[in-house]
Amino acid sequence: MGEQLKIACGVFGAVSFRKQPVFPYIYWGLRAQNHRGHQSHGFLTYLDGQFYVHKSLDLVPKIRASAIHEWFGRLPGSIGIGNVRYTTSGKTDEKSLIAGTQPVTASKDGFKVAVSFNGNV
Repeated sequence: MGEQLKIACGVFGAVSFRKQPVFPYIYWGLRAQNHRGHQSHGFLTYLDGQFYVHKSLDLVPKIRASAIHEWFGRLPGSIGIGNVRYTTSGKTDEKSLIAGTQPVTASKDGFKVAVSFNGNV
């Protein structure tokens, strides 16, 4: 009775071939999946070879209409992914939750990759 229900994470991605900002689509896609990941959330957009990332613990927040342009400035780009997460393995202390928040990024020899997934790698 004391255990939390843990089913699966939520993953969402968007691409605008018209080069329009995708953040609103990722935001609403993750808000619709908020029930799938109460522990953390993250957004990542891509523009001109650069990743723009926002990660935080807890649910995807409600964004006031007056603040939406600030979010557009922080997360520009016509390609993006996002994740809401339940921890299904590992530690659940705050430091571990922050370290496990997705999307994750890596780079090597000038190449970059960003990934958001459900499960363990």
